[in-house]
Amino acid sequence: MKAIFWNARGVVNDRFYKKLCVEHKPDVLLIAESWTTSSLSGFWKSLHMRLFYVNDRQNLQTNLWAICYEELSFTSLACSSQYISFSSLVEGQ
Repeated sequence: MKAIFWNARGVVNDRFYKKLCVEHKPDVLLIAESWTTSSLSGFWKSLHMRLFYVNDRQNLQTNLWAICYEELSFTSLACSSQYISFSSLVEGQ
């Protein structure tokens, strides 16, 4: 399984994310500090990916996104305003 973590620092550029996903084909893409209210759900769907987790910061904007291919399944283990932890079965293990 391939995962990529990217600290966006407020830059939400769908062309960059498309290039990153097409070139590297990550199973999981983790984005930090997007500082936007838009989840780009239509954009992720066009890449056959889906947003499967965002952290809850109560009255603040979410700052951690977890995106994966549509056929993958993940279980959230723990989360806070600063981290997320999840697991997935790969080939039944």
